[in-house]
Amino acid sequence: MTIEELFLSNKISARSCNACIDNNLNTIDDLVGYYLENGTFDKLRKCGRRTNEELILVCKSYASSTTLKIVTKTDEREYLEKILADLNKLKRDIVNNYISFSFRKMKARGQNALLLFLDKNLKLRNISELILLNPNFNVSSLKNVGGASVEQIKFFIKDLISFIEHIITIDDESELINLKNSLYLKNVFSDSSIPNELEQMNDIFVLVDYLINSYVLFNKNENYILNKGIKTFESSELLSIEQIANDLGFTKERVRQIRVDIIGRLPNRLSFLSDLETDLVSKYNILKESTFIEVSKESIEKINQSRDYKFTTEFIIFILSIVFAQDYSLVGNLQDVMLYKVNMARERHNWKGHYLVKKELVEKFDFTAFVNDLSARYEQRINKKYTINLKGYLCEFIEQIDLELLEELFPIAKKLIQSEFDQLLDIDDNLIFNRNTLMSGYEYVYNALETLGKESTVEEIYLKIKELYPSYDTDVDKVRSYLKREYGFAPIGRQSVFILQAWEDKNAGVRGGTIKDIVYDYLKDKDHTVHIFELLDEIHRYRDTTNANNVLTNLNLDPQKLFIVFTKGFVGLTSKTYNENECKLKRSVGKDIIKYVKNNQGVSFSKAVEYLSNKLNIKVVSAKHIIREIVSNGDLTINELNELTK
Repeated sequence: MTIEELFLSNKISARSCNACIDNNLNTIDDLVGYYLENGTFDKLRKCGRRTNEELILVCKSYASSTTLKIVTKTDEREYLEKILADLNKLKRDIVNNYISFSFRKMKARGQNALLLFLDKNLKLRNISELILLNPNFNVSSLKNVGGASVEQIKFFIKDLISFIEHIITIDDESELINLKNSLYLKNVFSDSSIPNELEQMNDIFVLVDYLINSYVLFNKNENYILNKGIKTFESSELLSIEQIANDLGFTKERVRQIRVDIIGRLPNRLSFLSDLETDLVSKYNILKESTFIEVSKESIEKINQSRDYKFTTEFIIFILSIVFAQDYSLVGNLQDVMLYKVNMARERHNWKGHYLVKKELVEKFDFTAFVNDLSARYEQRINKKYTINLKGYLCEFIEQIDLELLEELFPIAKKLIQSEFDQLLDIDDNLIFNRNTLMSGYEYVYNALETLGKESTVEEIYLKIKELYPSYDTDVDKVRSYLKREYGFAPIGRQSVFILQAWEDKNAGVRGGTIKDIVYDYLKDKDHTVHIFELLDEIHRYRDTTNANNVLTNLNLDPQKLFIVFTKGFVGLTSKTYNENECKLKRSVGKDIIKYVKNNQGVSFSKAVEYLSNKLNIKVVSAKHIIREIVSNGDLTINELNELTK
């Protein structure tokens, strides 16, 4: 029923009828609705006390014939409190998106009045506190608000309540998610028409494809550079900056600037993706729970299924980095991975891909320093293969060692090593740094002898080289020419038998050089002469096929005259001066000790040593060697009880 019909039927006075029409209250529903919101009519233009009372009575008398229920302000607040409390997080997000959408449709004066009153906070929580549940709120009392703005704000509030009442009735989560995404997209792209089917598909990759090809994100020239200068689509052949510049009629520098600018703006242009509700697990099997996100070939194929323009793996990972920006960071140089590049950086690693890693790991571990250091190690000159334990190496890039952190980092580091450097770990989880330089001739010989693992002749070494390196051209004489100490080899006597010098340090029974070399090295650190029997003990550590007479003869015939042989088998170096009594012994010493034993048959060896040491004033050890020599010559006999007889 209209207000005029009420007047014609004498239900209201002419004064009340005019007041209603002047304030755009044209029906009984309008009248009751206004009373529901304000509880009084005394704020209307041309509405005095008597008109206010009359209109209130009309509203109450016609309540049963209207579609609205007359309630008090208190009743309305309690109702709103109840439905607001029933909103879960998803529904609150949807309402917040709807608030943004509705607010954007308001005229500037109404927007400014609301922003001023709400202190620029348009969230549902703030609107509920200051407007919906505030018993003292009155639209007409807002500052700088005219009649048109009052009605606009009233409609905004009434429409918001109606939307909340509608949301409360929806229980299907997929319907709610579609509604949220649809409202969000309308807010982000208010000037663009997003097809309804895209809003309902809940597929971020289809959406991004549409936004690119519809020139929503970039203009036509920028889109061309996005397609031809950045790894966006698999089907697009990447062009150089010069080629793109020729196609567009731009300078190369301008193309370079635009390309870099697109890479810089893309994260911001697509940042809305992180706020969309998506189900990447069921759609594409992309799991978010791990320390880093791997996108399988199967997932890539599903993402690109049934589309003419297929995204590159690099661009898909980039999109995911935006979707998961709250929890994951993009490890890797974006320009290295996404741009067509001719010249590579020299002072750092040039990334082949980028990787989604948990933010807390990126904050604790310097992935860039780790990869740069690895790159430098692989590129430097490596003359000999070596290994480094990966976990120990990772510790170099962690400020505070944490075993749990190491376990989380290990599979990520392993993935980086494989993807960026095409390298695998050995069975002990060591990094392998293989030789990357050409081998010198002596290195072939060294490797062959090292493989043989024992003292070997020149011929044996040559044959092993031919076995290990069939294509290496060499012969026996060339092999012999490399078998020098300066290259790490040592001869065994004069029989063309060789060992590695390294074996001398590691193995007690291995010693290169001749017998004279062994004697010289033994004597050079002594400040006294040494008996031939003591020298023979040293020689027999490395050579077991010689005797005292052979050694003494060899030393006496030394062409360099390095040795001096004294009476009774004592030996020294000609370069040293010896003043001990061992150097002054007479040849009759042997007869003296034989006579002593003959007169003292069965004398103990130790007693005879003591006698000789005291008589000649020589060291006990020297006296022992003299008697041992006499026994070895058969001039004295020693039994099992260590007793001497003649």
